[in-house]
Amino acid sequence: MHHAQSTTMTKDGPRRRAPKVLLSLALMAGLGVLTPAIGLGAANADAATAGESNGETIGANADGRMQAFEIGRDGQLYTSWQVAANGTWSNWGSLGGNWATQSIVVASNADGRMQVFLIGNDQQLYTRWQVAPNGGWSSPWASLGGRWPTYAHAAVGKNKDGRLQLFIISENGQLYTSWQVAVNGTWSSWESLGGNWLEGHIAVSNNADGRLQVFLIGRDQQLYTRWQVAPNGGWSSPWASLGGRWPYYNDIAVGKNKDGRLQLFIVGTTNQLYTSWQVAVNGSWSSWESMGGYWPYPNIAVANNADGRMQVFLLGSDQRLYTRWQVAPNGGWSSPWASLGGRWPYYAKIAVGKNKDGRLQLFIVGTTSQLYTSWQIAPNGTWSSWGSMGGTWS
Repeated sequence: MHHAQSTTMTKDGPRRRAPKVLLSLALMAGLGVLTPAIGLGAANADAATAGESNGETIGANADGRMQAFEIGRDGQLYTSWQVAANGTWSNWGSLGGNWATQSIVVASNADGRMQVFLIGNDQQLYTRWQVAPNGGWSSPWASLGGRWPTYAHAAVGKNKDGRLQLFIISENGQLYTSWQVAVNGTWSSWESLGGNWLEGHIAVSNNADGRLQVFLIGRDQQLYTRWQVAPNGGWSSPWASLGGRWPYYNDIAVGKNKDGRLQLFIVGTTNQLYTSWQVAVNGSWSSWESMGGYWPYPNIAVANNADGRMQVFLLGSDQRLYTRWQVAPNGGWSSPWASLGGRWPYYAKIAVGKNKDGRLQLFIVGTTSQLYTSWQIAPNGTWSSWGSMGGTWS
């Protein structure tokens, strides 16, 4: 590629492709729907009927307010946002469209404007963006072209200079990428990064020096990676194996230590959680190490506490949410796994975001098909009861 311009767990259940919900940060002023804020009191997430969950992801906006994006049962994209930083949430408003996919990707441009990406019924990738930071949205949906499976999982990273870059697996099994040709600007044509990948998840993150690095599970069930050889630049070749043996459909989660070293998390064929980390900043990788547990539902979320300590979250076979955290920045992990309660569908995705004051906040669709949330009561601290953000999500 040329210079990028641009612990009580028992048996496994049946597997279903989990659709996606996307959570990010922003004010949605131009939705045509602006309703009163939802106050999130204690809610019992165990009191949950049936419903298929969407997966969650977290992004960031200039003013620090989080925002949730969800595909409704009518195929439209809906959103709810914090009405003030660290605060309560609006009711749901529509951003329109008619989407067969449940995979939503959102990121913030260099100037803080959010941009959202979805695959349309015609298999092209579509996007809308805020016309000003924290503001209203462009219209109509703009096509970025290509021809992508509607079930494909797109990923977006940000170059060191602030230009966004998209990654998606095509029907031919190759990984393709497109990037902004200028900061906050238009997009390049699609370019292949090669490989021969099954349907699966893509993880992308920035090294401490700003170079993007992408991770996928190969047909031989090993984890593979390529990285930019210089910030904003071209890519290493060929694909390098990080070893292991992983179900190809499993989530790959990538976190970052306080010192900038990347760390990977993935559930193995034994249903234990494994991790590997860079042994030096921007450097090579450790061997895989087990973090234990028995996780038949391999959906992983990871985030950094306000003090830089990573914290990881998974669903147990008892349908409760479990967590472990680093006991010191860059350090070892708490033990045993601690329960955050609730009762969640086995196919539910977990999202974790960060309030402007540094408190982490979790989001997950419950068995009532409503979106639930729990937040740290203080930065680096303990967690609230689960509260409902409403909606009916299929």
